[in-house]
Amino acid sequence: MLMKTRGLALGVALLVCLFSTVAANGQQKVERPFKMTGHSQVVIRFTEQCYPPSPGSPGSQYFPMGCPYAGRGEGVASHLGRITTTDVGIFPIGAAVIIAANGDQLLFSANNATGLMEINGGTGRFEGATGVAIGTLTPDGDPVVDPVAGTLTQEFSWTAEGRIKY
Repeated sequence: MLMKTRGLALGVALLVCLFSTVAANGQQKVERPFKMTGHSQVVIRFTEQCYPPSPGSPGSQYFPMGCPYAGRGEGVASHLGRITTTDVGIFPIGAAVIIAANGDQLLFSANNATGLMEINGGTGRFEGATGVAIGTLTPDGDPVVDPVAGTLTQEFSWTAEGRIKY
């Protein structure tokens, strides 16, 4: 009887170890390729420190340096499916939230001058996500300047490619 009890206890202990290992492996983050594409509208607000750029000044006609901006967009991203995006910043530095159709969010910081995007967290399955991607913005048409409102509005198509770990 003692041998059966020890054998049963050993079997239970092995099963607990096996299930613990499987559960721990299920929580390990895995690095994967990441791609996204879409389009956005960005509104840049001119301030006393930020004016529409003149030829030869830093920045471009699409993104004057030091100007606050806000954008909204939509597209498709690997691991997220159809997405909506919201981004804000003071050019060239910004932050973005990408929201999947199921509500999971992915958080980015971005350097719009270089295209470098760093993934630094999220919600749902992207909690604690990390990674990096390089993005490219392509203007769709000319910017629209509203001198009364003090804004510049520009439509963009964009792509990004890199790695994500979640």
